[in-house]
Amino acid sequence: MISYQFGQNKFNFRAAAIMIEREHLLIQREADDDFWSLPGGRVELFEDSQSTIHREVREELGWENDVGPLCFYVENFFTFKGVHYHELSTYFQVNLLSPPEFIPEHDFNGIEQEVDVVFRWVAIEDLGSYNLKPSFLMTRLMHPLPLAGAEYQIEQESAPGSTDK
Repeated sequence: MISYQFGQNKFNFRAAAIMIEREHLLIQREADDDFWSLPGGRVELFEDSQSTIHREVREELGWENDVGPLCFYVENFFTFKGVHYHELSTYFQVNLLSPPEFIPEHDFNGIEQEVDVVFRWVAIEDLGSYNLKPSFLMTRLMHPLPLAGAEYQIEQESAPGSTDK
């Protein structure tokens, strides 16, 4: 995976999936976190972002998928558990080839045994009641604008040196 740590500073290259079924978005969080994010994972060296999404959705959920267009390219700066992150992320629209069992607002676990990740389908209109990171996703997914290609976003949640989560 493309992730490097230098003392209290860390760089990640992540790819994430925007999966929408029946006006619901799939979100995830680690069981002990107080925020949600979109499913995905770190890009492997010499792996393109679309392949990362395809692999991660299959590894984490066991779902066959078709990775669609790039929606967002994000530079995200944040502090988490005392480490300052600079994360580059790609966000792709993903279509599920065989939609899974669909129970809105119900937590479920993926198929990876070694991680404690919780998934949930949430109504797009209710995203404002979730602590979704990066935060621009709430606005952009609740009130979508026509995309003329991918959008570039910079998300700076805390200043370097801050101890914010």
